[in-house]
Amino acid sequence: MKVKIFSSNNVETLEQRVNEFLRDNDETIDVKSITQSESVSEKQSGPPLYSVTITIFYLEAH
Repeated sequence: MKVKIFSSNNVETLEQRVNEFLRDNDETIDVKSITQSESVSEKQSGPPLYSVTITIFYLEAH
């Protein structure tokens, strides 16, 4: 099993990168699972930093 991890604080960018990976590898991978998590980091000053991580577990197609 292989893993591809995407992480960004910009949801549109993240969506584009994930879709591009899936499109470019459509014929060569067999996706088994996709997970998503979110995190927030608080700073001393300024707004909190948000991040979304998407993990794709897949097998290479033969």
